Amino acid sequence: MAEVSPATLIVNADDFGLSDMINKGIEKAHTDGILTSASLMAVGSRFDSAVDIAIRHPMLGIGAHLTLVEELPLSKPQEIPSLLGDDGRFHKSAKHFALKYLTGNIRHAEVSLELGRQLDKLTGSGLTITHVDTHQHVHLLPGINTIVSQLALNRGISNIRKPDERLRASTLFSGVASSRHIELLLVKMLNGLNWRSSMRSTDDFTGFIHGGNLNEASLLEILTDLRPGKSTELMCHPGLGPGDTDKAHWQYNWEHELQALVSPAVNNAVVRLGINLSNWNAI
Repeated sequence: MAEVSPATLIVNADDFGLSDMINKGIEKAHTDGILTSASLMAVGSRFDSAVDIAIRHPMLGIGAHLTLVEELPLSKPQEIPSLLGDDGRFHKSAKHFALKYLTGNIRHAEVSLELGRQLDKLTGSGLTITHVDTHQHVHLLPGINTIVSQLALNRGISNIRKPDERLRASTLFSGVASSRHIELLLVKMLNGLNWRSSMRSTDDFTGFIHGGNLNEASLLEILTDLRPGKSTELMCHPGLGPGDTDKAHWQYNWEHELQALVSPAVNNAVVRLGINLSNWNAI
């Protein structure tokens, strides 16, 4: 009987570069826990300090967290008016962006211009970019997926997040809000509708249903549910210190996620289960 290879797990933190709290949490989760990868925001206000952290820790894989929601763009407002609200910032959520997009009020050329500049800033930092994903998963929208894939491939980046999380009966009774399950079903539908990317992805994905509220118990359950011989990306959001006041509406428990990622029980489970921790270079 052929020996079954172990499960490969990429533990990826989003929003790297957004704030000092998040940057410090990502660094600690990597040095003291199971974090192997982080997605860097070119538009983040603490981009430079995140780059410094990445240079200090060369085993931390760095991806591109492309952003079309909530933050300030790299482009001038007059260059990308369809992507911005009256305050000069990106539209305030993925739902607002999607509504604009589905009603024909988002110009593809402006998306390409802004995201191209974000990727150029990331690749120009001197870091090797292992993969692309997007803030609030806007790359799942048909058309946007094509733009993101082509921009990445043009810069030698061949991996992309496919956030198609498997539904688990256990989460239905775990206190996770029903609205989160509805959002997951929508994400799964978008994955099925538009996935024509020539880029590579992991076999599995997890972390959406617990997004911003991952704890030790849910993380241990995830680890035991990994498929042998398959690769999985776990999305997470660690942070060290009090949450940023301007992101309180996200309702994230950054510190709880950090505690889960550095938990001795979690680290021991990875060893006991024979899980291969890696970053996107393994795909």
